[in-house]
Amino acid sequence: MSSGTLLDWFVFGCVVAGLLTLDLVVSARRGDQSVRAAFVWSGVWIVISAAFGGWNAARLGTDAAFTYYTAYLLEKSLSVDNLLMFGLVFAQTGVSPKLQRKALLWGVLGALVMRAALIAPLSEFHIILDTRKAESRMTCTDLWDLASELKRLGAAFPGKTAVELG
Repeated sequence: MSSGTLLDWFVFGCVVAGLLTLDLVVSARRGDQSVRAAFVWSGVWIVISAAFGGWNAARLGTDAAFTYYTAYLLEKSLSVDNLLMFGLVFAQTGVSPKLQRKALLWGVLGALVMRAALIAPLSEFHIILDTRKAESRMTCTDLWDLASELKRLGAAFPGKTAVELG
């Protein structure tokens, strides 16, 4: 499976930058929008994403397209989770709609920059990926040990919660 040429990446970057700029300009002009308009705009983005998957299939093959669609569906499901969390946080903190838009804008742009900074080196330097795997394994082992210890303490002190024991 090919990862694309330099030209492919350049075109991809330009298209993403153009679409992001279009979205920012249109959303700034729209102001507050109805739920119906939000669904229509989401549908537009889904169609653009599906078209990109088709371009991937034509340019790089079906394996690349399958990988893209799998990652897209995963990201889409995670974005719904994020949407619910943002709604809860904004509702609990009383952030005004105008500030919500600004917070979401900077949050999305920050996430894009952080992903680029963290993912790009992984494609070239496998040592970084191996280091992150080792860190994850150590964290899981530590959490397993902590859970075992809390379970042991819970048996020794019935009726106490993990917070009270820790």
